[in-house]
Amino acid sequence: MPEGLREAAGAEPVVYPVESDGSDAPERLAEGFARAVHASLGSLPALTRAYEHDRPDLVLYDVYGFAGLLLGARWGVPTVLCSPTHMAYDGLFPEFFDGAGGLAELPGYDALAAAFAERGLDPARIHEDALGAGR
Repeated sequence: MPEGLREAAGAEPVVYPVESDGSDAPERLAEGFARAVHASLGSLPALTRAYEHDRPDLVLYDVYGFAGLLLGARWGVPTVLCSPTHMAYDGLFPEFFDGAGGLAELPGYDALAAAFAERGLDPARIHEDALGAGR
């Protein structure tokens, strides 16, 4: 990012630890999905602390940035999926995720759905918004 651009926009980075075993990114996207869920759920405490007293009007989230989707739903603010590398289409899951028929079949999905339910949110929101699957 060019020098000063972030500051001019008024953006402040929120740094949070991500636990990792240090291994390379997996070749199988289904396994990568599980890692992304783990990292997103691990970021929730830091992101919640950073924004709970100054809630955003809009949350932009990456295709695997489930924390943004979760916090937007929790706070009742609109969320927008920013996905420069993924586009939802019929057949996405079987083609890229080891033949899976949908999100609910991916490793890590149960933890993500539980995180929604634990916060009183309908896990159906995951299907509507994650990976653009509901669009």
